[in-house]
Amino acid sequence: MGRKSKYSAAFKLIIIREAETSGIIRTSKKYSLADHTIRTWKLIYKYQGIQGLEPMRSNNTYSSEYKASLVEEYQKSDENTEKFAIQHMLRSLYPTKTMYYFMV
Repeated sequence: MGRKSKYSAAFKLIIIREAETSGIIRTSKKYSLADHTIRTWKLIYKYQGIQGLEPMRSNNTYSSEYKASLVEEYQKSDENTEKFAIQHMLRSLYPTKTMYYFMV
């Protein structure tokens, strides 16, 4: 079963560009979006380009080894979880139970 995105990549790009000229707060109010959503889209676009804004059609699965390597890399970095996830092309922006399992 596929996933359905609420917004297209084209719409997200329009919002990003408008936020750059009009400001995030004004744009978020105009389109009834959370300002955090726009900031997240901007980060995704910065690190992943237009492909990162495209809707995902299915969930990704990762091996235990890959998850462990990401946790190790995250612990050595000074990035927040959101930026780290975006830079590594992960859609989940928040730590999961699996991450905590590997961090112990």
